[in-house]
Amino acid sequence: MAKTKELKNKIVEQLDGLDQDQLRQVLVLLKKLKPSDSQRERILAYAGIWKNLDNDVVEGLTTGLHERRSTNVSRKDFRE
Repeated sequence: MAKTKELKNKIVEQLDGLDQDQLRQVLVLLKKLKPSDSQRERILAYAGIWKNLDNDVVEGLTTGLHERRSTNVSRKDFRE
């Protein structure tokens, strides 16, 4: 906690020396670092998606995975 506060203080000190254009650039960078709420929601929508999958489905997705990746063969080629 103390280190975080220390870092924030150092950042504020650095910001104090910047002109308006540089501050705008910093703001753009900060916005890129923090995902937007809608982006966060899209990502979190996948949370737990594999939790209740049937074992047969998981096995079908993972069996031969290394071989398929090495030969760049899609899963649909294994259906017969």
